[in-house]
Amino acid sequence: MTARSGSARRPGRLRPGPLRAGSGRPYGRRPRPVRARFRLSELPGVTAAPACAAGAAAASRALARAGLGHLGGHLALRGPAGVRAGDLARAAERAVAAALRRAR
Repeated sequence: MTARSGSARRPGRLRPGPLRAGSGRPYGRRPRPVRARFRLSELPGVTAAPACAAGAAAASRALARAGLGHLGGHLALRGPAGVRAGDLARAAERAVAAALRRAR
């Protein structure tokens, strides 16, 4: 058998690309972030759109930790479908922290 010049297999063609350290995902695929916006209100209670119990609870906890548990607000979450509840909660906490920084 003789080797044909055009049939040489290129290494790396069938293998996935390099992985990000500790993530197990290729470099090109990044998860879409969850975006959250919180509007502070004088009325107690937190509403969330779309209805997300994990996000609303996390926003309430963040307000209570800041000593403003008597306040409330509206939480708007945007992100890809099938996002974990922990990711929603972290986004909600960051949004509340940003809203409190803007208000002071």
